Amino acid sequence: MHILSEVLKNFLIQFPVVQKISSLVNHTTGLNGQSKEALLSTFNDYNIVTDVKGKSILELGPGHTYQLMELALQKGAKSAVIADIIKYLDDETIAKTGIQYIVYDGSVIPLKDQTLDLIWSHTVYEHLRYPKITIEETFRLLKPGGIALHHIDLRDHLVLDENNPDTFNNLQYSQELFKKMTWNRSIYVNRLRISEWIKLHEEAGFNVDVLQTWKSPAVQEKYRLKQIDYLQKYSEDDAITSQIFIKVTKPLS
Repeated sequence: MHILSEVLKNFLIQFPVVQKISSLVNHTTGLNGQSKEALLSTFNDYNIVTDVKGKSILELGPGHTYQLMELALQKGAKSAVIADIIKYLDDETIAKTGIQYIVYDGSVIPLKDQTLDLIWSHTVYEHLRYPKITIEETFRLLKPGGIALHHIDLRDHLVLDENNPDTFNNLQYSQELFKKMTWNRSIYVNRLRISEWIKLHEEAGFNVDVLQTWKSPAVQEKYRLKQIDYLQKYSEDDAITSQIFIKVTKPLS
């Protein structure tokens, strides 16, 4: 990243006209643009962990992609809710799908306590500005025994390549500087590592199961040779883990 240009971009994106231009040029979210086969594969990754039939489900932050919740309803889900910080879908699409669509401010989710059986997110949690609040909210919303499934991408979103040793390039910047460069932009990621995600969920009261991890062999090689200075403060697991798929369960009592 060229620091000054990134700080300027972060400042300019606050203006509505710049936001509009940006959305027209290069903005997609969620699984938007993927094939039906890819969408079905993602749905099956979640559904195989816990069947959606008869369950009340919330998906957080899917952007333009409503098809996973649509599939859930087709497979027998009791209800399906999408919560996002921007309204990506038009009223006609929302009405057609039967999905409840909520736009909120990214903090308190306007749903009643203990009303959900299942919560999903797919490459959303890394973008949370206030992850602790969201995790506590999911705990509040789930019924005892309820489950949340999260696929979290831990990479720099400008270097989404596990075979590139710069895939965690954004970790070299201080928290203050990184916020100045990215806070208002879609490329912002909170840079939390695998151990921190586990800790935050456990502190909220969840039992955590890490179902799958992806690791960067390119980073691992350089980490062990101490060739990436900004990663040396992390454990090897935190330094090389690029994506995680976790299941968190709210205890029965």
